[in-house]
Amino acid sequence: MKLVNLTPHKVTLVKPDGSQIEIPPEGRCPRVRMEVREAGEVLGVPVVETVAAGVEGLPEPRPGVYYIVSRAVAAACPGRDDLLVPDDLVRDGEGRVIGARRLARVRPGASCDEEVEALIKRFGLGEVVRALGLTVQCPWCEAVIDVEEVV
Repeated sequence: MKLVNLTPHKVTLVKPDGSQIEIPPEGRCPRVRMEVREAGEVLGVPVVETVAAGVEGLPEPRPGVYYIVSRAVAAACPGRDDLLVPDDLVRDGEGRVIGARRLARVRPGASCDEEVEALIKRFGLGEVVRALGLTVQCPWCEAVIDVEEVV
């Protein structure tokens, strides 16, 4: 089994016994290509919709190789079992991420709905979405989120 780090940062995995495995970045970072669509304006400020339009720089699957990637890349490739993201993060006293206790596969489902809903609430986007008559589509699983239930 081999882990290849395709993020720009060193990944530190903290095992249950407290020992650590450090995986340096390989030097290439796949990116999600975003398509931008005009969606109107609010108070004279343009509003756009961004939609994932593929992933660039991601190697093909190889037997026995797992790739550590960003959550956005993993979410854009739900059929790839070889893509893993750091999960259950370990933080220092100042809140900085210093490691992860496990790795995760990203799958669409209720959890991505919850993440999108949390972003809508956090940034107060519900009123904007309603005022413009927009629909909110999950960037990971493409499910339509009912903003009326979120606000």
